[in-house]
Amino acid sequence: MHLNLRLRHMSAKTILFSLMTITFWFAFGCASTLQSPVDEWKRDELYFGSLIPGGGTVNDELWNRFVDSIITPRFPSGITILNADGRYRYNDGVILNEPTRIVILLYNDSLEIRNAAIEHIMDAYIQKFHQEAVLRTTNTVNVQFRK
Repeated sequence: MHLNLRLRHMSAKTILFSLMTITFWFAFGCASTLQSPVDEWKRDELYFGSLIPGGGTVNDELWNRFVDSIITPRFPSGITILNADGRYRYNDGVILNEPTRIVILLYNDSLEIRNAAIEHIMDAYIQKFHQEAVLRTTNTVNVQFRK
C-alpha cells in the first residue's frame, strides 16, 4: 500500500512538471514569435539651455525656427523634444536655473554617419545663441516598433 501511494505521488509530480513545461513554452516561446524584432539603435540626448548670456532667452519662436532650419533637416524621420527645468554652472561659477529643451534622437545607422550632423546642431546652437555649451549623451538602446 505504501509503495502504491508513492508511485501515485511521483506520477502526479511528473504530470505537473510536464504541464508546467508546456505552459511555459506556450506563454514565452510563442509570445516572442508574435512580436516584431528588437534592434539595437543609438539614442542621443541633446540638452539646450534657453538663457542667453547678457540677457534674453531662446523663446518658442526662436527655438522653433532653429528646429525647423537646423535639426529637422538632419533628422527628417523624427525627433522628440521635451521641456525641462535645468541648472547650469557657468564658467564664472554662477549657478542658474534655466528652462531647458531636451532633444531625443534615435537612429540605427552608424554613430560616425550621424556624428557630423549632431556636432553641427550643437555648434550652430552655441554660436547662434551665445551658449557656453550644449550637453550630449549617447547610449545604445533596444528599439521595437509595434504596429
